[in-house]
Amino acid sequence: MPTKESRSADFNKLFNDSFERIMARGSEAFYQRFYEHFIAASPEVAKAFANTDMERQYDMLSLSLMQIMSFASDRRSNPYIEKIANIHARLSISSDLFGMWGRCLIATVREMDDHYDAHVELAWRVTIAPGLEFMRAYCELAE
Repeated sequence: MPTKESRSADFNKLFNDSFERIMARGSEAFYQRFYEHFIAASPEVAKAFANTDMERQYDMLSLSLMQIMSFASDRRSNPYIEKIANIHARLSISSDLFGMWGRCLIATVREMDDHYDAHVELAWRVTIAPGLEFMRAYCELAE
């Protein structure tokens, strides 16, 4: 874990470098492994994805990651992220699942990035946090 003696970190660079390393290994492998983690994490998630076209879901995850990265940098919603938030709100997605989604994503990064360390994990966490909070709060406020 980062310590008191931790170096200053450019989290944008750490995240982007990690993302590029992972995508260079194969985006589909990353998305597949993420969903293996996510589905195994909860019977509720497993049930929700039981009859899902996973190739389509991988495309949606790719778009979602792009939106999360964009949201992290400018903190602006857009029609796509609001559409996804509305879908999740209509499905009554519990706020716990957004945290689980983030933990499963980090677990996948841990497996797929050969340069993974505590600083890379922190970079991923601070990058995805704003988008996950937007989604969680949007669903909570829609109740």
